[in-house]
Amino acid sequence: MPDSVPPSSVPATPASRTPLRRPVYLVVSLLLVWMVGLFGATEGCQTIDVLHRPEAVRTANSRSGDVEIARRREALIDTVLAFRKTVTPLAVGQLLLGTVLTLSAGLTLLGRGQARRLVLQAMVVYALFLPIDYLVREPMRAVAINAIADGVAFPPIAGAPGGELGDQRVIFWWAYRGALGIQLAILTLGLVAMTRPRVRAFFEAVAAERAREQGP
Repeated sequence: MPDSVPPSSVPATPASRTPLRRPVYLVVSLLLVWMVGLFGATEGCQTIDVLHRPEAVRTANSRSGDVEIARRREALIDTVLAFRKTVTPLAVGQLLLGTVLTLSAGLTLLGRGQARRLVLQAMVVYALFLPIDYLVREPMRAVAINAIADGVAFPPIAGAPGGELGDQRVIFWWAYRGALGIQLAILTLGLVAMTRPRVRAFFEAVAAERAREQGP
């Protein structure tokens, strides 16, 4: 009767590895951060375009089929040109920071652990930049809102004293403040999500997995 094969000589079957899963809140927060960065980069690019070739932008705007939208865009173009010295460095900073935030958030979302530190730094810097940008642009924003809302008012809101809240200027001011608050809230959410223990463990596991794949 043939000798039985020792258990030690039986080749071990490699255990199947469970694929690493990103925490859902990490995916959601990074997607929102990516959108904030994309919005900033796009707005900065559009402002630089107005500063660089205003006549071409005016010509394109004049072809708009909506007269009211064209009027508002024309008011914004005039305001940007009137505050050129103030807007130029802010627009360049917005474009650069928004681009870095977009790229780093996208790479981190794809599981690139090397981009994790970059996206953390980009979120902190952009969160500091946004309030400064808002305060510095306040005089320009006031001129633009007055030009856009000149002679136009929404129906008075019930309960508002003297129909104060029916003025379109007030609504535009709150819209800008709301946009700033939403962006800061998203960046704060992203910072909290990126520093959670489960997220740190995920990126450590990803780094270890890639180190094994690149090993001998």
